[in-house]
Amino acid sequence: MEEQNARQLNTLVIAGFMAQGTNFSVWCRANGLRPENGRKCLSGTWCGPKALEWKRRIVTAARVAELASFAAESSTVGGC
Repeated sequence: MEEQNARQLNTLVIAGFMAQGTNFSVWCRANGLRPENGRKCLSGTWCGPKALEWKRRIVTAARVAELASFAAESSTVGGC
């Protein structure tokens, strides 16, 4: 279950950055984080205090909450 959640979060993060016209790797480099370490934060394999802070920053920058909310609202449109 945790692995599935990590994959879903990763998908939302990628989509969030794409919707903003950028990508995860570009954001990481611009913010001083190696993309491979960013992926470790999102997957939970890197999970110390710094990793949790980076995860929060990544999720916020990708606008995951907005994207998830939009997806939930869209799934109920038209009764589908």
